[in-house]
Amino acid sequence: MSDSQPRGAHLVGSITLPDAESTFRAAVEHLGDRLRRIPDGEVGDRFHWIAFQPDRLGSAAGLERVGDAPVRVKHLDVRPLRIAPGVDPATLRLPPLGYAEAALDSWEVFHRLQDEDVIPAGTRFQVSLPTPAAVVGAFVVPEDRAAFEPVYESALTAELEQILAAIPHESLAIQWDTAVEFGLIESGGYEDRYGGAFRSWFGDVWPA
Repeated sequence: MSDSQPRGAHLVGSITLPDAESTFRAAVEHLGDRLRRIPDGEVGDRFHWIAFQPDRLGSAAGLERVGDAPVRVKHLDVRPLRIAPGVDPATLRLPPLGYAEAALDSWEVFHRLQDEDVIPAGTRFQVSLPTPAAVVGAFVVPEDRAAFEPVYESALTAELEQILAAIPHESLAIQWDTAVEFGLIESGGYEDRYGGAFRSWFGDVWPA
């Protein structure tokens, strides 16, 4: 007979609390010894997962927003992006994506609370990141996805390297969020914001 008692819990990332400290304290209070890792709740502009990325990317020279009127998710403008005519994607230089900055700020809070014995020793700080396919698939026009994906992947990798350089590895857990990928897998009945089926831009999704 199997043991029906819970052995642990996993928080995927987003928690609707106002700041990282509130998230850490609530997680410990309610789940305590059930957790091996704790995220910061994706607070601030990350409240709606990747919806803050178009505003970040839209400031890059060589990228354009599609449409004249903002499309708002609270204060964020989620209008899609395209590569400007005549721009070589290899010349694009993206601004900071915000993931490293957020992770390092939250790590300082996590580390302090662990020193104060609020967070149990051995619990890891969880950093949840999107895959490049998520941001590219959600916010870049279909004809530019293949060209832009390597640019975004390079920028996201640089942010990950900042995180890995600053936080002790034994105190860190990296989670790659996969959501858009399931839209690609199940694309037969799904229409994207551009009016067409949401298809992979890199061939068969299974080998990739």
